[in-house]
Amino acid sequence: MDIRALVNKLAGTAYRRVFNAEMSPAEGDFAYNLSLVGAGTFISTALVAVFSILGGRLLGPEEYGRFTLVQSIATFLHVPMMMGLNTAMLKYGAEKGELTRQKTIVSTAHVIIAGVTGISVALMLLFSGPLSRLFATTPELFRFSIYFALLYALFTLAQTTLRSVGRMRAFALSQPVQAVVLLIAFAFFILLGSLTFHSMVYSKLTAFAITALVVHLLHNRHYFRFGFNAAWARTLSRFASAAVIASIAAAFYGHIGKIIVARYMTVADVGIYGAYWTATMSIAGILWAVFNMVFFPAASSYRDKRPLLRRINRLVPFIIVLGIPAVMGTGYLILLLYGGDYPFNLWWLALFATAAILFVVRGFYSSLLTSEGHRGALLNSGAAAATAGVMLALSLILVPAAGIAGAMMAAIVAYLARSALLLWRGRRYLQEP
Repeated sequence: MDIRALVNKLAGTAYRRVFNAEMSPAEGDFAYNLSLVGAGTFISTALVAVFSILGGRLLGPEEYGRFTLVQSIATFLHVPMMMGLNTAMLKYGAEKGELTRQKTIVSTAHVIIAGVTGISVALMLLFSGPLSRLFATTPELFRFSIYFALLYALFTLAQTTLRSVGRMRAFALSQPVQAVVLLIAFAFFILLGSLTFHSMVYSKLTAFAITALVVHLLHNRHYFRFGFNAAWARTLSRFASAAVIASIAAAFYGHIGKIIVARYMTVADVGIYGAYWTATMSIAGILWAVFNMVFFPAASSYRDKRPLLRRINRLVPFIIVLGIPAVMGTGYLILLLYGGDYPFNLWWLALFATAAILFVVRGFYSSLLTSEGHRGALLNSGAAAATAGVMLALSLILVPAAGIAGAMMAAIVAYLARSALLLWRGRRYLQEP
């Protein structure tokens, strides 16, 4: 029995138990692609977890906190470098498998992104002084964040291109390749005996650069063509203008807590926050990302989203009931590996696990609505902006009062508010024939 047949058999059994129906051929393809991406991501996740835990254990909370802060700031800086255009390329590239159309979309998107990224990096370097103060960090850490964001943008663009043209096998393989390069680079610094936050940052930069270059040269170059399509540029930009607000909000959801902790507490506290984040939010976020890497392109190809909405509504209770204790158990084991410099707090762990699962629930509705098109992306961005404002306001109030727990309380309220808004305002768009 080949792998596809085995996956379809196992997935079909689970599908019948949950939905009391048979899988369609399209759903069988979805299950197979999900298994490929899942396998690659799980291997990658395990290797990256070794990097994070080993780095946190060897460097200690303060240096690990600096690395965590660089990553968090880079997440914000990454947004203006892409401006939602990578999501637009994925949306329209995955809609139809026509090679000429995909080449035009990919090439046009890359030209626009190259220009936007170049302008963004130049402005960030020019105004690095005032921007570093805005992010409550030093100019040195801010410059590292710019380089981190730039190479992360190159890496994510390479992977998004693979997803937009349906090269899921290549995409799945690129994940562990990046993780292996990361560990090799970090091992080099360990052997040199030079362990500071620079070691972790340079290891990440090396992994991003090498993997992106390999992916572009081996796979994506076949979809590049000389030329620029003005009509597609307008279509991509129109969708991106709606989607970018959600990207900004996502950066707030995931990382504003760390930046506010750095402002009101210490860099070592950021390191402790980062350890809890890796043990809970990162694990749940990666599992969701695995699913969404296949789900979003597949949902984009469905004209009628109502069957998908019904299936999501049936899955959500299972995710909440089973997910929170599972994330807490996994998180506890991971935290033990960080060592005694990272104190264990059951209340923090419960808050982080709850926030992680609510983040996943929010993601289902957000991704489905965005797959509807421009109006869905616009509505999703509006909800994201509103709830990001709520999260920022609550973080500024709760972090000084309750510390790390306050940051997670703000996140929980934000994720609940986002899901409620999406269900309330978005349901009618998805239910229209």
